[in-house]
Amino acid sequence: MSFIKIRCRRYIDDKNTFSFYTTQNWSDNTVNGTAKITDVSGTIVSNAPNVQNLDSKNQTYNVNYTHEFEKGHNIEFESTFSINKTPQYLLNQDFIQPDNGNLNYFNDISNERNNVLFNIDYTKPISKKGKLELGLEYREDNTENTNITNQEFSNNSSFTYNRKIYSGYVNYGHQFEKIAMQIGARIEQFNVEGNFNEVSKPSEDVEDEIFTIYPSAFFTYTPSEKNQFQLSYSKRVDRPNIQQVNPIREWSTPLITSVGNEFLDPQFTNSIELNYTRKVKGGSITFGGFYRNIKDVISRVTYQDPTNPDGQILTFQNFDDTNAYGLELSASYRIAKWWRANASTDFYAQKQFGVTDLNNPDAERLEVQNEVFNARISNSFTVSEKLKLQLFAMYRGENQDIQWKIDPMAMVNIGADYSVLKGKGNITFRVNDIFKTMKFKFDSSNPFVQNGQFNWESRTTYLGFSYRFGGGKNRAKQEDKGILMKNKAVADLFKTK
Repeated sequence: MSFIKIRCRRYIDDKNTFSFYTTQNWSDNTVNGTAKITDVSGTIVSNAPNVQNLDSKNQTYNVNYTHEFEKGHNIEFESTFSINKTPQYLLNQDFIQPDNGNLNYFNDISNERNNVLFNIDYTKPISKKGKLELGLEYREDNTENTNITNQEFSNNSSFTYNRKIYSGYVNYGHQFEKIAMQIGARIEQFNVEGNFNEVSKPSEDVEDEIFTIYPSAFFTYTPSEKNQFQLSYSKRVDRPNIQQVNPIREWSTPLITSVGNEFLDPQFTNSIELNYTRKVKGGSITFGGFYRNIKDVISRVTYQDPTNPDGQILTFQNFDDTNAYGLELSASYRIAKWWRANASTDFYAQKQFGVTDLNNPDAERLEVQNEVFNARISNSFTVSEKLKLQLFAMYRGENQDIQWKIDPMAMVNIGADYSVLKGKGNITFRVNDIFKTMKFKFDSSNPFVQNGQFNWESRTTYLGFSYRFGGGKNRAKQEDKGILMKNKAVADLFKTK
């Protein structure tokens, strides 16, 4: 694996800044795994090896130009172009065969993607207490997938999926005596074109155009130095990714075949949140609640494979609209001079409705009540002026949707940062999931009585080095730019996926 990142920033003068960065990432990996399946009596019905050869090449290029008319009044131009090529070669042993080592399933998959982004952001103070933010954005995502296979249930196929998003936003912020207000809206035109070709079958086309307005409003009331109340409303979108819409059938396990749903609709969420923050000695505590109305919920479903009575199709479906409610509690506290902790917990409840048996047009509409508790804590320890340690832990409670009951998950990460070369260099070391407890374990009775567990590569180790060039005047300019970026944070909330 090779990774290169180059970043350059040029301060042309006090009002003009130009920057450029690129990342180049190459990796060539071989993964050996096993899909082990037992029946209700404990008898092994499949112990199929899964061999994957992955060759990935990723490139990203970014150009940014900022002109500052005066303090707080600026315009920023940014463009990003990225290319991702991920050929994937898989070999899998056939289902329910003697352990003879024959590799009968074959997939040669090629994924090529390129993404283009252009955006302009403009910020202007209207008065001493008012600020206007405007922006335009164009985004284009193009994907082409091919799959060459010897699987009986699937022919050689290709899928192209192109998305174009035209958007603009306006945001106005105003500070009254004890109340801060920010209101705005994002206007968006979303166009998608897709084409699916499979040998010996008619070509399928997908086209869609969606016009959407995303309003947003944030109000902050600060009656005293130690107390603050926040009320907000926002609308956002979660669009299906390429794996969720790609209709090419791919081997997942001897019993499960994955296939995307090219007709999947985006998921829209309207949220209302109310929070109270109390400053205490050494930190702060925030308590709040939220209500969310979710339209066209995107969820994973499985149903019986019509070509294999013992198999299942794993795909994605839009479920019925639903509502979710929840409570959140978070705290940031300096326990000691050398120890700071950030912790949070949340609890939410949601009733889900939908149909999972996609083979049956008269299938029963199912309903389930889901209640989930989550917790996270992040600790930072200052050992010395140069050395800092981190400890992170998270817990995700039992989760249930219409088909699956998912067991709790937990993870513990550790890390260290060491400053070198008079503060200009930094060595970072990190280990994720040190106890290897991040496992997706599930039970289900629909469409079959079954249970299983997926173990992914959650335990990883990272060692990195970074070096900062420049300082003095340039560093001061970076700090000023950081302030501008914070002022622009609310506008960035409108930049949906």
